[in-house]
Amino acid sequence: MAWSMQEEDALSVTQLLDIAEDVEEVKTIYSTFIARYGFKSWAIMQFSNPVERPLKERISVMSWPSDYIQMRRERPDELHDPVIREAYRTNKPFTWQQAYMRADKKGKDMMDMAKEFGLDDGLVFPIKSIDTLPGGASISGDTSGLSQRHIRLLNLVSIHAYDKLEDLLGPHPFRVNVSLSPREIEVLSHASAGLTSHDIGNRLCLSARTVEHYCHSARTRLKARNLTHAVSRAIGKGLILP
Repeated sequence: MAWSMQEEDALSVTQLLDIAEDVEEVKTIYSTFIARYGFKSWAIMQFSNPVERPLKERISVMSWPSDYIQMRRERPDELHDPVIREAYRTNKPFTWQQAYMRADKKGKDMMDMAKEFGLDDGLVFPIKSIDTLPGGASISGDTSGLSQRHIRLLNLVSIHAYDKLEDLLGPHPFRVNVSLSPREIEVLSHASAGLTSHDIGNRLCLSARTVEHYCHSARTRLKARNLTHAVSRAIGKGLILP
């Protein structure tokens, strides 16, 4: 089946992104492409708990209005950002309105404030990979006339732009390969379900002391402060299932 002109255009843009030599070139290529679909500004960034990992340690490239960027820096509220929270919940593209509908009051207030800067509609592409933080691309513009084919093409190019920025701006301090033993994975998986050391020991035919030994070993490997932190990091790195 022959490709449409839009599909050929998206493919050529991914090829341009693959050979881009710096961040500014990626920004120009990406901005030009999304503008063809009526989108005027965007952000590509990695998501993480800001308490543990500040923004300066993550990819954050954007073309939002400068006064909006300044406002967000002065009032960092990532923990309540409806777009980020929705991007954690799903792998599928979604509109800002869909995120707004699921937001709590503080999240809705954040999105209402963004409208004062002309950011009142948009589309988000969650992006997840094996060895880095999850992230995504968020583009601002009218989504009402988009077809599913348009969304798929925008998603394709957004993924390539995100991957290229990771290549250009990495490596990052969090990109550390961590491996756990099969027994450590079993113990943390049971701990994530709320089981005590005694309960885990009964299920795995181990003593509670041995279970605690594996928990301590896993915490050390993951550089975690406590068991809860270890479980959170293991889930975040895809070592255990949520």
